[in-house]
Amino acid sequence: MTLEIILRYLHFVCIFLIVATLASEHLLLKKEMNRAEISRLARIDMVYGLAAITLLSVGLILWLGSVGKPSVFYSKNWVFLQRLHSSLSSVCYPFIQLFSLSGIEERRMGRLRCPP
Repeated sequence: MTLEIILRYLHFVCIFLIVATLASEHLLLKKEMNRAEISRLARIDMVYGLAAITLLSVGLILWLGSVGKPSVFYSKNWVFLQRLHSSLSSVCYPFIQLFSLSGIEERRMGRLRCPP
């Protein structure tokens, strides 16, 4: 029971940490930046990456591990599956667009703007 509470709390904290890092990155981005600002942005991006990896791993442990509710509860729940699908598609879409052949060509020509 204690492990479940700790994992759920960690999952919750990671969600808010991701939101906070995205908001701070949005506020720090400018057209021209000096070395210190780029370094600060890189550290914030590192925290974002660690929080995302932790969120994903804890979520998978809660879903597929033997902690808390059984995995059938989540696997049969259409609301959970829809939320999972929307989260994964929103995370994967910029990478698919950026690394597709047309995306690389348009980015090289300066016509494609990456999302903030």
